[in-house]
Amino acid sequence: AICLVTHTNVAVEEVFSGLNKVGIKKVEYPNFIGTIQEFFNHFFAIKAFNSLNKGSNIRILDDDEYTKKLEPIFRSKVTWYSKGYSVPGFKKNQVSLNIDNDNNVFFLSQANKSYRDNYNQSFHTLFQRGIVTNQQCLELAKWYIENNLDKIKSAFSSRFNYLLLDEAQDTSIMQYSLLEGLTDNSEVNFQKFGDPYQALYSI
Repeated sequence: AICLVTHTNVAVEEVFSGLNKVGIKKVEYPNFIGTIQEFFNHFFAIKAFNSLNKGSNIRILDDDEYTKKLEPIFRSKVTWYSKGYSVPGFKKNQVSLNIDNDNNVFFLSQANKSYRDNYNQSFHTLFQRGIVTNQQCLELAKWYIENNLDKIKSAFSSRFNYLLLDEAQDTSIMQYSLLEGLTDNSEVNFQKFGDPYQALYSI
């Protein structure tokens, strides 16, 4: 079977449209075509979340919606923070989801020391409520893959003959390294397609 991942829903629709033109009307199991985020969420991140946060249903929000959920929690913890200032951005402050050896989830950041602990705890509160970002899903997927690598590689190579990465130039270093890890020293043929002159990242 073929696993094809790309970066946007528009690109996914273009793939389906192209297949339709050559007479392939339906793509069924064991094939997979979807965005790279959908791929990591479906196969790994949701499983990781369910094992770490039993009893909560996962809600994956875009960055703007997530910030709206974060703001009241942060302000309730840091009451002195000026209402005239926006909540510190989690990308700028390099917030990361981490998991210790006892499978406890915690967050780290480069936020100002005066509110860093409360800031980090605000993300943990959202996680306990089942609310995560796409980047956090990728971090969950990384943890899940690394902790089950041999079994996942075996299952992956049993299902797929090819892993096709479209728009490879838009792939982040973490995404790319995880895809390589899934196919390294396996019979899966990992092919990449893209334009290096339009690269968002340096892989």
